[in-house]
Amino acid sequence: MDDRYFYFALADPDFFDLPGTGDHPELPVPAHLVAAFTRAAHGPWVAFLPPHQVLADAGWKIHVSAVPEHARHAVEVVARVCAAEHVPWKMMRTERLVQASQHKYAPQSLSGKVCVLYPRSDDQTALLIERLAADLTGVVGPRITGDHSHPTAPLGVRWGAYKEHWLEAADGRVVPGAQGPDGGVPDDRRRPAPNVPAVVADLMRAEREPQPLPVQAARLVHRCNAGSVYDAQLTDGRRVALKEARRHAGLDGDGIDAVVRLRHEYAVLQRLSGSGVAPEPIDYWEVEASEFLVMEWVDGEPMGQHISRHHPGARADLGADVSADFAEWVAQISVELSEVVRRMRALGVAHGDLHPGNVVLGPCGPTLVDFEAASLDGTVATRTIGTPGYVYEHADPVARDDFALQRTLATLKNVDVPLLDRRPDLAPILGCPTVAAEPVDVPATTADLLERLVEGLLGRATPERSDRLFSGGIEQFTTPLGAHNLLSGAAGVLLALHSMGYEPDPRHLDWLADLPEGPDTQVHGLAEGVEGVALALALLGRPEQAEVLIDRLSPSLPRSLSWTRGRSGCAVALVELGIALDRADLLERGVEAGDGVLRAIRDEATTVAGPGLLEGWAGMALALMRIGEAVPSRTASYENGAGHALRREERLLRTVDGHLVAAPGSRVRTGLGHGSAAFALALALAHHRDRDAMASLGDSVAAGLRTTPTPLAGLMDGAAGIAATLRLRGERGTADLLDARAGRYCTPTARGWSTLGAARLRCSDDLMTGAAGLIATLGDSGAKRIAEVLRLPEASPPTTANDTCHAGSLAVPTLARAQTGV
Repeated sequence: MDDRYFYFALADPDFFDLPGTGDHPELPVPAHLVAAFTRAAHGPWVAFLPPHQVLADAGWKIHVSAVPEHARHAVEVVARVCAAEHVPWKMMRTERLVQASQHKYAPQSLSGKVCVLYPRSDDQTALLIERLAADLTGVVGPRITGDHSHPTAPLGVRWGAYKEHWLEAADGRVVPGAQGPDGGVPDDRRRPAPNVPAVVADLMRAEREPQPLPVQAARLVHRCNAGSVYDAQLTDGRRVALKEARRHAGLDGDGIDAVVRLRHEYAVLQRLSGSGVAPEPIDYWEVEASEFLVMEWVDGEPMGQHISRHHPGARADLGADVSADFAEWVAQISVELSEVVRRMRALGVAHGDLHPGNVVLGPCGPTLVDFEAASLDGTVATRTIGTPGYVYEHADPVARDDFALQRTLATLKNVDVPLLDRRPDLAPILGCPTVAAEPVDVPATTADLLERLVEGLLGRATPERSDRLFSGGIEQFTTPLGAHNLLSGAAGVLLALHSMGYEPDPRHLDWLADLPEGPDTQVHGLAEGVEGVALALALLGRPEQAEVLIDRLSPSLPRSLSWTRGRSGCAVALVELGIALDRADLLERGVEAGDGVLRAIRDEATTVAGPGLLEGWAGMALALMRIGEAVPSRTASYENGAGHALRREERLLRTVDGHLVAAPGSRVRTGLGHGSAAFALALALAHHRDRDAMASLGDSVAAGLRTTPTPLAGLMDGAAGIAATLRLRGERGTADLLDARAGRYCTPTARGWSTLGAARLRCSDDLMTGAAGLIATLGDSGAKRIAEVLRLPEASPPTTANDTCHAGSLAVPTLARAQTGV
């Protein structure tokens, strides 16, 4: 799981949001020190620009770090220095944001930073470092990853962008860019920085060289703000796990840092040594800004991964049935895990964060790992770290472990057990008792569920906010146009509602159209760029505003070919905008882009980032088919090109358990966005001459869709997208079962019903991961609606399919078609 999900989950118990804003008071700045500066707030930052200064594009940035209790003093020092030297600077808006940015799962791009200074020259950089180092005496903070660090003061220096700038990376993603010292514009993600100027290097040099660690090889396994975990080999040849704790970083909910927790974990492992319960502790190192716990390496597979690969209970075509072999394994591992927990208890330890991800299944049985939340003779280092779905709020650590063990064993039988925290009504279905909770008023029919999702989604709209209109995934805060675009933003939500017959609220259309000129308005793409936003406006009755956006967008297209942000998706948007706006120039540009995609598909040197709709050949095939329908003179060549693209997509699939699936990095993925469903979907919609010849491939992929666990509800990586795919193939019974499965992830919140999104950690209303995707796909007409929203080719009659599941069909929703206001 991307650790950033935990960071954006800090703000609200139900939805992802930027933590530390809201009603939290801003960090105080002496008014007389910034009276002459222009003030501007953006995201978590407040920036101060001296009068008559134009900020450079890039340069040497000075970062000031501080723990939360030292943040106010650090801000006052920086304000005083910057006022005296007329230096642009910015600070974290609130003390709560400072604490959130140092949380265990905060993005490392924020970690430790309280203030950022933007010097005009190398000499001014050196002067500022000297003054700050002297005035920040007594202030401590975490070392900022990727910076050149000062040996005694909480300061870091790094070359980077002063102004927001986006560029297309080699993998097609849009990433931050910065003009380099040599004048180029490289990727500005946290890469090793160039050498600092000599005048600065002299100030940053430590008095002595650090002692080397006795490690001859190391492979990064995981990195978070608390530190990293490595699979390493010591100089004596032993294979070990190295777990790092960064000083003053990786805070938990009570402000306890990673070092305190790691030292406690070392004590716990020493107690468990020789028991076979946990990895054997080998050593503990303290070095500069970090400490390391050295443990034996535990061979095996995490239980959670084993369940996701082998659990037949998540198969759409089997419902809750479990094969005899798997049932036998469950019985055996349940006894073994219970015995491990019993031995742990006898030694005075309760784990504190017991769940399938912290159980490693090795040749000698299960081993428990990750003891930072453990209780040792009743003493704990943290009370606020735990895994959702397995946490029981109780004072007794043994009672908490009992609950977590019960949930873990229940997960062996049904992977949806973690949903019980939000949907206790599912306990009888999932075969697991739950703690006492308020009863859930569950919608009785699909129509009722959709009504509640729509009502909740519209009720949560925030046209008064500038950073988002609808709640969604973390992409709204981490990508350009994330709050506006088709996948994660308002465009997709409004199109989903429109596909159900809802007329959009004019305020929502005003919000969508209000893209101030800046770097974001030069981001291309059907699903993530301006072309998609403009097309949504045109389809929703705002052609004039669509023209404004598309006309101020650079006509140069991205290098990527992808449906999401590349040329194939742009071609679809431009062709459809040309038709909708009666603009021959846009239509011509779209066809020209499509022709370029055709040529690239036939070039064997052309590669893609992976399979699926979003980045793969299948997405390009669907785009070409859509353009071929809109431009009859190109139909034949585009259908042939789509067939060639699908042949190339086929090469990205592999046979697993007798079925064709996508398995990038050996991880099976069957979803529409990044998995094999897109291949089956494209075949179901295809009209090209290879369709019949490839029908058996479609059947094999569809079998994989029916027999692979899907622990998400969403359109792109969950049950909703797979259901739409199978329904287009004529597999109505299995699609209905998947609809019902997706419905389990719908949940009440304090502000109406929504859908659990990515990682099932918080709810989302967006098209990619949340409620809008379900609104557009649930029910018998869902496949048609989602094709309309995603601008897919029109469906041909369903192919004959072997649909062995025949659940009762879901009712076609009958929601009120009316002007909807909030």
